[in-house]
Amino acid sequence: MICSRNIRKRLKAIMFKLLCKIPFIDEKRVILESGYFDASFACPSWYHVANPLEWYLNKFKNGGDCRKPMPGFHPGIYAEYINTRGVNPFVHFLKRGQPKGPWLSKVISQDNEIHGKNELSATKQCALHIHLHYYEKAQDLLKTLSQNLACLDLKISVTSTQGRDSVLRVLEKMGSYEADVRIVPNRGRDIGPFLTEFGRDLRKYKLLGHIHAKASALVDDRLLVDRWVNFLTENLVGGRIPMTDVILSHFDRNPLLGLVFADDPNIIGWTHNKLEAETFAARMQLPLPLPSSINFPVGTMFWARPEALAPLFDLNLKWEDYPEEPVAYDGTILHAIERLFPLITRRAGYECAVTHIPGVSR
Repeated sequence: MICSRNIRKRLKAIMFKLLCKIPFIDEKRVILESGYFDASFACPSWYHVANPLEWYLNKFKNGGDCRKPMPGFHPGIYAEYINTRGVNPFVHFLKRGQPKGPWLSKVISQDNEIHGKNELSATKQCALHIHLHYYEKAQDLLKTLSQNLACLDLKISVTSTQGRDSVLRVLEKMGSYEADVRIVPNRGRDIGPFLTEFGRDLRKYKLLGHIHAKASALVDDRLLVDRWVNFLTENLVGGRIPMTDVILSHFDRNPLLGLVFADDPNIIGWTHNKLEAETFAARMQLPLPLPSSINFPVGTMFWARPEALAPLFDLNLKWEDYPEEPVAYDGTILHAIERLFPLITRRAGYECAVTHIPGVSR
């Protein structure tokens, strides 16, 4: 039975290779035969699309905003490195036999999850920074975090006395966490507290995490925001599975892993932030010019080794370096820094990986 399955698998692979050699072969057929297209990731159910694959291919042909066809693959980065000659980058990638390159990221998901504690998570060598400007969300976030077994030192920032008192009450009620809760200026959103307030403390740990209660007040579509929050929480904290434990296990096994973030299915680039990013990149001695296509932690939530982010910490940013509220929706140093995390990590000699929870998209 096992032999028979292996033979069928090999025959399918051979047929696919032969199929890809046929000139002008139908793009849809190439993708279907490969089995790599993830419809629920690229085109979630609330899009109400009858044929997700046709929708995906037509999006590219019409030059509209596109999405990633599967977790771990970035078609924009692929097209920047490989001349696809007008062919859909995903189709081109499949026909070439899925070559390795910077367009591919290791995917951490429930398929390769590891249960239980490990050396990193069991001995409080990990810290998690949580920014709670929206302190009313503390209970839900900490409850989700408590599904994990990891022992974490919590570093919590709030922007008011009311917020601090509320968070302390939640912590006392839960009884499972001790935390360093500090009031910080309402400046720099979540990045200011992460770098300027807690940066020196976080660098002492072997691993750090950074999350925040997200509201995106400037976005009118509240359902979109809720999906985004759920997407980030499920991928980086927990929900269906204890993702904090899963992520820490991968860091424990791979000393070269430097940064882990959720693989956002939307293809988002520099937008209005490249000029500002180049200024920061020069200060951190990152290679210039910056690449045209990027994959980054959209929403600025991630897990990392402090050494991987050392150039950013070494900037020693002050509170006055951040824009005052209200902060624009795009085009600030905060948005520029958000996009530089993977480039900083690779420059420091570490690898990046992304997370994906099947059925969870945005």
